[in-house]
Formats: sequence, C-alpha cells, structure tokens
Amino acid sequence: MIKVLSSWLKKTKQLRQPGLLFSVEHLFLLLYIPIGLLFLFTIPLGQNPDEPDHTYRAWQLSTGNIISDPIKPDGKSRFGGLAPKSIESTFVDAHIDESLNGNFVWNNVHYSDQSRQALTDSTLTPRIFTGAAIYSPTAYVPSIIAFWIGSLLHLPTFMVLYLVRIFCLITIASMIYLAIRITPKWKWLFFASALMPSVVAAGGAISADAMVLGSAFLFIAYIISLSFQVKPLSIIQYVLLFIILSVVVLSKTPYSVLCVLILLIPIFNKQMRAYPALVKLGLIVIATAILGFLWMKSTQHLAWPEGLRQGNNPVVNRHIILHQPLSFLVIAINSAMYSGVISLTGLIGHFGWLTAPMSDIAMVPAIFALILSAFTGDKKDILPKQRHAFLWWNSTILCTIALLFLAITASLYIYWADTQGAVATGIQGRYLIPLLPLALLLIAPLGQLKEQRKTKQTLVTLLIISLLFGFATIYARYYMTIPNVL
Repeated sequence: MIKVLSSWLKKTKQLRQPGLLFSVEHLFLLLYIPIGLLFLFTIPLGQNPDEPDHTYRAWQLSTGNIISDPIKPDGKSRFGGLAPKSIESTFVDAHIDESLNGNFVWNNVHYSDQSRQALTDSTLTPRIFTGAAIYSPTAYVPSIIAFWIGSLLHLPTFMVLYLVRIFCLITIASMIYLAIRITPKWKWLFFASALMPSVVAAGGAISADAMVLGSAFLFIAYIISLSFQVKPLSIIQYVLLFIILSVVVLSKTPYSVLCVLILLIPIFNKQMRAYPALVKLGLIVIATAILGFLWMKSTQHLAWPEGLRQGNNPVVNRHIILHQPLSFLVIAINSAMYSGVISLTGLIGHFGWLTAPMSDIAMVPAIFALILSAFTGDKKDILPKQRHAFLWWNSTILCTIALLFLAITASLYIYWADTQGAVATGIQGRYLIPLLPLALLLIAPLGQLKEQRKTKQTLVTLLIISLLFGFATIYARYYMTIPNVL
C-alpha cells in the first residue's frame, strides 16, 4: 500500500507544472468545478438556451421513450411527449416567460407546492419540444441518470433539475479532464479553451452540451495522443477511438466531420501506415457514419418536411445545398460575416437566451489567454522533425475547421433558416466551441515562450479574471436593474 501511494505521489510530482502547485488537469478541475457550480446556481432555471426543451427531452428518454411522439397543435405537425406538470410549474416559478425581458430581475424566485412535488407524483401533460426531439439518448446520458436518481429519491422537482445540471457539469469536467491528461502535447490550449466562461456555463446547463463539447474535446485530444505515440494502435485503442467518435457523432451529427482528424494518425505515426492499420481506421469511420445515418433516418420525420420553425422548408433548402453547392458556399460565407461578432462573443461568454453577452472589454483577458495558451508548454510541444510536418498538420486542421463550419451551417440552413434564405440564421458561438482548440492547434507548433513559469502564471491569472467577468455579467443580468455592466 505504501509503495502504491509513493508511486502515485511520484507520478503526480512529475506531472506538476513548473511554477504551479498542481498538474494542468488537476488545476483545470480546481477551477472548472467551483466556478461551474457558481454559474450553475446563479443562472435561474430555464435561463440557458433551450433549457426547457432539453429538460423535457431528457425526461422523456429517462422513461424509456426513445422516439418523440407527434403532437399537432393548430393542425401543424410538432413532436414531443408527456412530461410531469411539475417541470412546467418549476420553469414558470423561475420566470421563464421573462427570458427576453432585459429589465426583469430574478430576486423573487419562489417555488410553489407543485414545483416541490416529486416527479413521480405529478400529473403528465403533453409538451412540444421538436428542436430537442432529434437528439439521441447519447447526448443526455448524465441528464437521464440524474432523473433516475431524483425520481428514486422522491426529490422535489426543482431540486431534481439542479441535480441534472450538476451531473452535466461533472460529466463535461470529467471528459475534459481526461482530454488534458491524455494529450501528450499542448495541454494548456485545451486548458484555456475549456475555461472560457461560455464553456463553463454550458457545462452547467440542462442540455446536450455536456456530452457534445466534452466528447469533442476528448476526441481531439485522443487523436493527438494516438498520432504521436511510437507504436501501432492496440485493440483497446481502436475500440476507444470507435467509442469516442460514436459519442461525438450521436451527440451532434455535424461534429461527425471531426473524423477528418484521424488522418493525422498515419501521417505522424509511422507504425500506422501499413495497409491493415489504414483499413481498421477506415472501418471505424464507416461504422460511426452508419450509426449517425441510422439515427438521422429514424428521426428525420420529426423535422421533415415542415422544419423546426415557421418560414423554413427543409426540402427546398436541402435541394440548394445538394444541387447548387457554389450558391451554398456563398451562403456560408455570408453567414460567417453576418454572425461573426455574435459568434465571437458566444465562443467566449454569451449567457442566457443570448441576452447577457460579456462586453468587449470583459472579453479581452479571455482572448489574450487563448493566444497565450498556444505558446505555453515545454520543449516537447512541437511537431516531430519530419518532412513537410507543419504543412500536413495545418492542412488537416484547416480542412477540419472548414468542414465543421460548413456542416454546422448546412444543418442550420436546412432546418432553421428561411426558405431560400441568403444566410443560415441561428449560428451561435456555442456551436463553434470545438473550433477553439483546433484554431489554437494551428499556431501552437510554432514554439513556446522562454519564460514558461511566468507565462503559466499569467495565463491562469487571465483566465480567472475572465471567469470573474463572466460571473459579474451573469449576476448583473439576473439580479441587477442595470444589466450587462461588464
């Protein structure tokens, strides 16, 4: 026992960063969990984007109902299912109807007797949540488990919803912790990307974001790990690669284009250039693509042909993408220009129903921290000395970034944008969060700054300041009469 403890302490000491008391991944947890809980309990229930819809969908899945049911209000096909009346009451008590009222303050939230009912004691009523109905059970694993526990313990409904938030926070924190731990290079850029206020807030929301963002970070880190190991992949590593990629694909279909990063494995791992190894990697991509396709086919009727919003026709918009690719490329460029500033704010800190953005000044520390993180590390955080290494690396990363943006734009254009619209409306910065580590990976191989001890301390300080600005923005939005002072 003493030998095991001594070995663990020795390994922890080796992982510890110069100038810091903790390893990067442990430091991440020490910052993410407490500040995430602070955000989680400060943001009122229902005040994260689409949180009510995701709550109803997660509850539906927790009861074993995988495919949402048709509900036709006013003759229009919409989808949802039965949900406890106490959930609706909880959101009403939390003033969900005031989400877009910039002058409303949440100092008087009191939960009624109905909100204090156990979920199993509440009557069921039909709820419409078409936008969340297309998500697979994979995206709601932590929420489903929390609902099971809350129902088993007969907790009041409002407490169960906070429990769901906590489980989501723990899930994304665990996945990003593993991502930072397993990547052999550029740990600090994952650290900084994951500590953006927007990522912390998203992790503590009842939504699919915990699994979506956590699996994306973990997949990128695992690809780096496999690419720079000096031996071929083991059977376990193939299986893990398949599992992680499957979670990415089933959590958010547009993120399936991250599979392009698998090209980095044979490019930088010479042991993986043999024909059998390439076939195995190809089979993993094909298998996960089939999983994603099967889920899309099984849920296509939920948003087809009427779309997810009035004025949207998925059939027409999909026809433009498939048969007029150049026109869609122009639409994608227009969309990037149209949503540029909003997306940048969303990447760093945009809270509530897009009603609580951090100010430009408040985002400055976060932007500096992101840039600094790309040049933070040690001598091993460089590309191996091989011919055209930098070219191959950047080409693959750039291709992935471009395809990811196009995939997100295409998805929103098909199901959300106006019919034959000139832009894909609905692009939010939180959809583009996986682009943060990818963009930083373009410049990280250039090298590190000399004074690493001071660099790391400065980086952590900037991130803490950024998170405090984020909390101040949230507090001002929901508990002060003059919102968005920071």
